[in-house]
Amino acid sequence: MSKQDDIQFCQIAIQAGMVTQEQAKKCLAFAQKVENEGKTRPRIGSVFVKANMLSQAQVSQIKAAVAKRNGARPGAGKSVKKSRGRGGPQARGRGRGRGRARQAQDEDSGRRRPAAGGRRKVSKEMAWLYIGSGIGVIVLLVVMVFMILNASKQADEADKSNKELAKSNLPENNLEGDILEGAGDATAKGNGGRPQEVSKDSDTYKDFAGDKTTALTDAKQNFRDEQYAKALNVLTNFLSKNESNFKNWPDEKEAVTKAIEDLKSKFDQEIKNTLEDNADKPKDEQLKALERMKDLAKGATEFEEKVDAEIKKITG
Repeated sequence: MSKQDDIQFCQIAIQAGMVTQEQAKKCLAFAQKVENEGKTRPRIGSVFVKANMLSQAQVSQIKAAVAKRNGARPGAGKSVKKSRGRGGPQARGRGRGRGRARQAQDEDSGRRRPAAGGRRKVSKEMAWLYIGSGIGVIVLLVVMVFMILNASKQADEADKSNKELAKSNLPENNLEGDILEGAGDATAKGNGGRPQEVSKDSDTYKDFAGDKTTALTDAKQNFRDEQYAKALNVLTNFLSKNESNFKNWPDEKEAVTKAIEDLKSKFDQEIKNTLEDNADKPKDEQLKALERMKDLAKGATEFEEKVDAEIKKITG
């Protein structure tokens, strides 16, 4: 299959939900790398099978879909031979009659027609025309070779500048072993459901990182606005909704967990500051300040329990 067919193969596999976009990129990168080294480009279906991403039956289905999309038809291109002879005996007779009449006319005029198979003298104009045509063909071939080499060079440069393909960690040409280091652990059909290892250069991680930044920013702003429950819930909800992503990047889970602990410490400090600000006031004023904090923390059970503990200390 050509490079274009490989791309169509991957597009159909992704649309069918058989592989992920990251897996398709890594398999295409491996095939291109082998070809760039001057070796025979491996079949993209074999790459997926060796990486344990697709079965042979799935590969056959995708190949059939590629052929159908390209409009391949068996027996196309065959032409029907037409009979060279046209007309009946009368038409052929008329042809021979015209030939005899022309021969008699030439003999009367003293001219001799060249015998069949004899060499004809080529004029200078025709000779120069043949030479010019030959030179044009040579120039065209040289231009085509230059364009092909230039396109190959640009493809190599684009391949080197692609960060995802540069970090794919593919082996050189080991189709018999585990050809995709790390890719075999991706979660897809036929891989046994093992955890997926996704690079931090991938679009998946970029989207996750953007959501994490938004959650941390919202929590910080909510806490400044004294919306303590909302601040805590933003982070705890983000933590629970992204358990699958944290399997890929456990360090990110540690960062969010630390942010939650910092938020709890800040709330403890807010309680302490409230008690110190109202220490010289009557108990009613102290309880009123704590009840206000409890209302702001309503919805965050852990914060409410901390305020209740301080209220009990005052009321006995």
